[in-house]
Amino acid sequence: MTTKETSSFAELIKRLDPAALADEYKEFLGKLNLPNLDTKALIETQSKNVQALTDANRVILESTQSLFQRQTEMLQQVLEEAPEAVKSLGSSKSPQEAAEKQIKMIEDSVSKALANFSEIVEMVRKSQDDTRQQVTTRFNESLEELRLSMEKTKPESQ
Repeated sequence: MTTKETSSFAELIKRLDPAALADEYKEFLGKLNLPNLDTKALIETQSKNVQALTDANRVILESTQSLFQRQTEMLQQVLEEAPEAVKSLGSSKSPQEAAEKQIKMIEDSVSKALANFSEIVEMVRKSQDDTRQQVTTRFNESLEELRLSMEKTKPESQ
């Protein structure tokens, strides 16, 4: 995703107005005029659902932006260190010393790459966990609200 696309997506998320969506939903339900349906509770539940999804999308977007920023920082660090590494190799006094420096540079590079990879994996995992927790919590709340609504509108036994 390019910076322009990310920016456009961010603008789209900012324009998503859960209150406006709830108003549209309320208008739609009002036209249906269904008996034994607590439209107010249903609208409130759906508003919370939309807000939860909006919040989850915001977390995903912010996490994605943080991830891109951190990857950019990592790349900048590599580019800043490269000239010094080349200079160090060029100043070797013997082929043996150059080989030892190359081995050390490879070891350091692999170690740093693995550390960077672990950091990126942890960032992604945390973002996914946060988003999953938000959506799961709202899903469970929604099920409970549905259960309570059904109890309220259930016809009494004869």
